[in-house]
Amino acid sequence: MVTIHSEKTNILLIIQARMSSNRLPGKVLKLINGIPLVMFVYKRCSSVFKHRTIIATSESSSDDDLYEFCLKNDMWVERGNLENVLFRFIKIGEKFKAKYIIRVCADTPFVDIYLAVEMLNILINEELDYVAPNKKGCASCFFSEVVRLDALKKVMEEADNPLYLEHVTKYIVDNPSKFSLKFLEVNLMPDFIRGVRLTIDYPEDLVLAEDVLSKIPKDKKITFYSEDVLTAVKQVLFDRSNI
Repeated sequence: MVTIHSEKTNILLIIQARMSSNRLPGKVLKLINGIPLVMFVYKRCSSVFKHRTIIATSESSSDDDLYEFCLKNDMWVERGNLENVLFRFIKIGEKFKAKYIIRVCADTPFVDIYLAVEMLNILINEELDYVAPNKKGCASCFFSEVVRLDALKKVMEEADNPLYLEHVTKYIVDNPSKFSLKFLEVNLMPDFIRGVRLTIDYPEDLVLAEDVLSKIPKDKKITFYSEDVLTAVKQVLFDRSNI
């Protein structure tokens, strides 16, 4: 059982999603575990963050199908500038009067939602601007980050490089003297998972993700923990090595 600190109106979990991926166009609507990827990630996030989960996509015509899909399936969705993702996040945060934002990417079906809760509580309790796992110990498939909305507004005021508008938290990470940061030490990158791609960037990634999900117990298909994923990956790698 996970406990989320602070009132629900203070928190938003924002899933960043777009259709215009260069490597796998339209990937967020491709099926995984029988449903579109973006819905799978949304279901996982909202299983913990219930009424606080929102899809953030762009106003570009390339994202019209994604926007309509979210509306038809009762998924909370907002649109914003395609290139200025930072402003998109700030606009959504201000609209719903959020104080804290959890950022998740729509191409990470195995994101560790429970780690996000832990990081949120640390951010609030220690009055920090930003918390994320140390990437040296966290495979990208499990990654999310938590940031204070006021810190994002500060980035908007100071950043003059378009790169910082596209990559929402990069300015914060690049300027630790200007913000209060914490990188959590986690053990989510054992040797056997190095080089295993569990984010969705290519068609073969969907195949691997399906194989991994097939090894996770049916009663955990949405609410699984990272330990369940690591166990499943071990089984898949073993099976593939014996073909």
